[in-house]
Amino acid sequence: MDRVTTKLLIGYLQVSERVLLLKVKGQPLDFNIIQIYAPTSKSTEEDTDAFYEELETTRKLCKSQEPVIVMGDFNAKVRGERAHDIIGPHGLGKGMSEEID
Repeated sequence: MDRVTTKLLIGYLQVSERVLLLKVKGQPLDFNIIQIYAPTSKSTEEDTDAFYEELETTRKLCKSQEPVIVMGDFNAKVRGERAHDIIGPHGLGKGMSEEID
């Protein structure tokens, strides 16, 4: 963070090695940033469940009237085919998607 941004930081809480909460001074409201690094698909179900529990617990630490930005690496896999009406046809294409972890 640069010097100007650092002055806007109210505080932070490192929930785990995968979840960090930043409270930032804003106008008209302060806001929260939850920075995450989600487990990969190769992680155990227990690790994945624990991550989402940490994320939900962290979200509950934020005041209801304050905006919350959740950002980071969700470790999503991009595919090249359409999945019903949810995912469009744009992505890495067949063949390459199997190489991504």
